[in-house]
Amino acid sequence: MHVLSVSSLKGGVGKTTVALGLASAAFSRGLRTLVVDLDPQSDVSPGMDVNPEGYANVADVLEKPKSVRSAIAPSGWNKHYEGAIDLLIGSPSAINFDGPHPSIREIWKLEEALSVVENDYDFVIIDCAPSLNALTRTARAATDQVVVGTDPGPFAVHAEDHALSALEDARRGVNPHP
Repeated sequence: MHVLSVSSLKGGVGKTTVALGLASAAFSRGLRTLVVDLDPQSDVSPGMDVNPEGYANVADVLEKPKSVRSAIAPSGWNKHYEGAIDLLIGSPSAINFDGPHPSIREIWKLEEALSVVENDYDFVIIDCAPSLNALTRTARAATDQVVVGTDPGPFAVHAEDHALSALEDARRGVNPHP
């Protein structure tokens, strides 16, 4: 299973759109794909035609990683096209897990959850929160690669300089992959 995070320190640069585009490409290639909506804005669910009613969500999974299967819903895309693409449901309550100083245990919770389903998927795409706090660090601990999105404005470019520095810190301290 290959895990890719889509990240940005600035909101509104198209991070979720890129994540959905990558998900669509993987789905069309026949890859068993899971999209993780880690951004508390939770915009991936409507983009993937998922009704979150009756499912747990990413906040529940960060609380109890072994419960991950209860938070995964099939995408509505599956109704119209052949293939398998699922969503780990997002939630605004994920913000409760986005503190500035996460413990090492907290950072590895998403990786622990994904290990439960690693035989079910070929590709995982994580739509990250636009911050350097715990949620983004959690995604980076679980990821093999990171796509950093930006727009050409000076503030966005400056924010991405910080994001790239944070990736180097993560490589040295937590996960040598991203």
